[in-house]
Amino acid sequence: MATAGDVMEKLAALAGEDEAAVGSNNTAVNKFFGAVGQAYCGYSLLYAFTKAGSSLLNGSGAWNVGSLARFCESKGWRVSFPQVGDIFVMRAGGYENGHTGFVYEVLGSGYFITLEGNYGAVKATAAEAKSGTGASFEGIGYRKAPVSGDYKFYRPPYTAAAAAPAEKTGSAVTVSVNTLQTGSAGAQVVTVQRLLAAGGCKGADGKTIQADGEFGPNTAWAVKAAQGKLGLAADGVVGRNTWEGLLKKLA
Repeated sequence: MATAGDVMEKLAALAGEDEAAVGSNNTAVNKFFGAVGQAYCGYSLLYAFTKAGSSLLNGSGAWNVGSLARFCESKGWRVSFPQVGDIFVMRAGGYENGHTGFVYEVLGSGYFITLEGNYGAVKATAAEAKSGTGASFEGIGYRKAPVSGDYKFYRPPYTAAAAAPAEKTGSAVTVSVNTLQTGSAGAQVVTVQRLLAAGGCKGADGKTIQADGEFGPNTAWAVKAAQGKLGLAADGVVGRNTWEGLLKKLA
């Protein structure tokens, strides 16, 4: 099994690949599956899982968006709000002819960043997608999309990440790209809660945050308090800057 990060990094390694001739569907993903000339948004997902050694999409018929959506529904993976590593399915005249990719990052502004293939307005980097800079192209890359758009989100049962999402090397801190927010759960939430408690950031009830692994209202309140101390926008979402602040200044 593999983590969400293990899977997505396989496709991220191809980000920036431009078809050049739009509609040619001639990318490393197509060549890997011997499917040059075919739509490859679903193939891009299957490529990433296969390269990461994960069998979670085996039998999904992922090259067809409708088949992928039905497979994910049958597995009970549907979720109401996206997290990093989720699969999104976007309807375009029906899911059979829709589009799919990964949720690469969730933004606090009601948007998320995709990592996908076979879309005509992707950017070479996630930073360009967020800022709207850089050239758009048809290929493999990143895109900014509204959570409230016509999307369904699915969460495969990846192998859980290690409890600590970051490690310190001397004075340097390397933080994972995982984003946590209300509704998140698991070992990484426990890590955040322990850092919040150590930093004296309490919940809305005025009590010390308990490391129960559930990102509820009290944890969100404490995150906002921590963000205020760190000089960050108090949105209650634990993204890269909040991770770095918690580890550097509040740990």
